[in-house]
Amino acid sequence: MAESAACPTFQLGKPRYDQSSFLGRLKHFVEIIDPSTLFVSERRLTECIKLLDEFKHGKLPPGVSDLQLWEAQKVTQAIIHPDTGEKIFMPFRMSGYVPFGTPIVVGLLLPNQTVVSTIFWQWLNQSHNACVNYSNRNATKPTPTSTFLQGYFGAVTSAVSLAVGLNVLIQKANRLSPATRMIIQRLIPFPAVASANICNVGLMRHNELSEGVDVLDENGNILGSSKIAAKHAIMETAFTRVVLPMPIFVLPPIIMSYLEKLPLLQMNRRLLLPIHSLVCLATFSLSLPLAISLFPQISQGKGLFAKKAIKKGDTIFIERPLVSAQFLWNSLYKYKACEFCLRALETAEDNARRLSGIPDLSLPHPELCKVHPELHQACPQCQVMYCSNECRQAAADQYHRALCLGTSQEDPNHPISKLKDAWRSMHYPPETSSIMLMARMVATVKQAQDKGHWQKLFSQFCSRAANEEEEIAHKLLGEKFQGQLTVLRTLFTTALYDDHLNRWFTPEGFRSLFSLVGTNGQGIGTSSLSQWVHACDALALTSQQREQLDSFIDQLYKDVEKETGDFLNCEGSGLFLLQSACNHSCIPNAAASFPSNNFLLHLSALSDISPGEEIGISYLDCCQCDRSRHSRHKILRDNYLFICSCPKCVSQMDELDLTSDEEEEEEGEAEGDDMEDEMTDV
Repeated sequence: MAESAACPTFQLGKPRYDQSSFLGRLKHFVEIIDPSTLFVSERRLTECIKLLDEFKHGKLPPGVSDLQLWEAQKVTQAIIHPDTGEKIFMPFRMSGYVPFGTPIVVGLLLPNQTVVSTIFWQWLNQSHNACVNYSNRNATKPTPTSTFLQGYFGAVTSAVSLAVGLNVLIQKANRLSPATRMIIQRLIPFPAVASANICNVGLMRHNELSEGVDVLDENGNILGSSKIAAKHAIMETAFTRVVLPMPIFVLPPIIMSYLEKLPLLQMNRRLLLPIHSLVCLATFSLSLPLAISLFPQISQGKGLFAKKAIKKGDTIFIERPLVSAQFLWNSLYKYKACEFCLRALETAEDNARRLSGIPDLSLPHPELCKVHPELHQACPQCQVMYCSNECRQAAADQYHRALCLGTSQEDPNHPISKLKDAWRSMHYPPETSSIMLMARMVATVKQAQDKGHWQKLFSQFCSRAANEEEEIAHKLLGEKFQGQLTVLRTLFTTALYDDHLNRWFTPEGFRSLFSLVGTNGQGIGTSSLSQWVHACDALALTSQQREQLDSFIDQLYKDVEKETGDFLNCEGSGLFLLQSACNHSCIPNAAASFPSNNFLLHLSALSDISPGEEIGISYLDCCQCDRSRHSRHKILRDNYLFICSCPKCVSQMDELDLTSDEEEEEEGEAEGDDMEDEMTDV
């Protein structure tokens, strides 16, 4: 447990440590510049590459730990270029930056520099930086050679000009004492190198200010471009390039000015150079990871951006979930839905009768009902129902063969039946997730020919740190979540264990899987009655006919509310890869709905959206969005573990962090059901 607590679940190509925090980035970059990887043997490198390849294709041998996988990735990334697949020349690897760069730093800081030596060391420093940058370049989107050379010559010219010019000025400053002149001269490399770095950034990336930078999804697909992101990125890079050389070129001269006064060094002048070198090595080793950890190297997190103008009311996209599942209590209470696509199976009239408690109720315009019972089919083995033969076959092809209970469908002692019962005993209505969503993830990978493909798809959903995963489990299961997670994992393992997915069945892997579903699951609601009502709205009727129909529908919903309350829909949840990239906004410009009466999610624009604008949805319902900033933040913090910084929240920053009595009362009543994404009427 000690090892697993310190070692998160392995994710191929992802950083081991949380990149949203400075400490996480610091740990990450300490690993990147670790010089021990310079001594990795060819055999060890081959073993690491093979291990990662086995993980990628779902063929990982049993017993391989997450720590072994992280170490293999560390070694591989330190030596192999991610785009070309070729070994990076040792002096130009990031792990070699300090060992091979320190002699240059020592040379730059040598006292009593001549013009020639100043030019040489400044040129050598910029050449070394250029070689490191080129060797670690993005080979999938290469920088034009002309731009690269422009940046290189600009940096060399800036560094040499400033260093030589300042040296000449200092030498002519007769009012300064020789000791003061020497100290100032030894500090000259810092402004020279800093100015060269800024010049290099400006020349290499000035086009980004006018063209913007690409905003990518987790697959590397371009979602749009942003000039604001470009400005932030360039400013952060320039700031880092100024901060990085500061301790490297400022601290050693100051430290050496004190050490040189020591009697030992006064008597042994030959010790000055090795001690100077050690001081440079120490400051270089410490300052490099600290400086590059100031800002994320890539803005982490998800986001969806418009490529073109979108009009209010337009459907932005329609998406099918990777997996979906009906909520278990919802299914138990006879909300009949297709086992695959969650389409409501009751006719609108049967649905209205059950929900209203009026057995002889007749709906006008029955021809508007789009449910076709004659097309429904059952699984020949376990008798679960589907809306069509296509859905039955699709379920069988993706996951159902691994989950079908056959003649044991009604057997309470079957492992899957025990798992369902345990979940229902821990997670009561209003439901926000289902253990069967996790089961279908496992079954999908089990049945897949390309298991690595599906594992990669599931790994793209938002993941959490260990403490955040526990918070999500606590929210879903309550105070006894630790013990309940153990019970669920035991039942889950008994019912579904597979060697290819052994990590998902470990305590840490199961908790991560649980957190993934709890965080990313999008609520799905389907209703044949609601679909019939929408069809009625589109009828061309006389004013008298419209009044009669509206009156009938109003009374029907009153009867339904009296008999059933708020539980109107067949409800479940699904994992939508594209929709999960949408960030929250308290003033959303898009919303999800399910107008097809199945699991197909339609994301529609609530307002006009400009090219490059982020598409935001609300994780809160309409009433919650109208609450105070403090109340909204409390719900988001408790359920989604983040604080919103949308324009509405920013504009209300000066509000007192108070919650009204009415809101506190509503929050108390709503506790436990905030976790679910807004369930849009279908």
